[in-house]
Amino acid sequence: TEIYTLSLQRRSSDLEIILKLSVDESSILITFDGDARRKFKLPFIDMEYDNPTPPNIDLPTKITIPSTLLKNYIDDMGFFSDKLDFIVDENYFKVTAIGQKGEGEIEYLHGENILEVVKSGYSIPKLKEIMKAHKFSKECNVHVGNDMPLRIRFTLPTHDGTLEYLLAPRLDL
Repeated sequence: TEIYTLSLQRRSSDLEIILKLSVDESSILITFDGDARRKFKLPFIDMEYDNPTPPNIDLPTKITIPSTLLKNYIDDMGFFSDKLDFIVDENYFKVTAIGQKGEGEIEYLHGENILEVVKSGYSIPKLKEIMKAHKFSKECNVHVGNDMPLRIRFTLPTHDGTLEYLLAPRLDL
């Protein structure tokens, strides 16, 4: 069904362009008639979808850390490598990186009741993408296990929702 037609005149020539907009069941059709005919079909966005259910992964260790601090740790370790390790023991959350430019380690005294020492490695570029969300929450929860996915959860400032990321571990083969 044609819903709109517009005729345009180019100043530099005598070329007239006619724009036709039409709609079918699932898309909008745009046609330009002039020296050549150009047709474009853009699908409508389906607004009905099911919320994806995150996988239920039992990660044994959880710590809470200031979001900006974790972002800075990840940024600092990016100098050394494109991979870093998260290590959580009874007292410290450690972020380490080893690369051709050297190595680095940062320790954060977490104050949590940790019974199991865990270590897992992750991609720094992917972590940097996740940590763009640090602006939404002063603190984040970091859930980690031995060579297991990482879950980072940010609580929204209004406390009426959370923003949660799940990142697969980067395993060295």
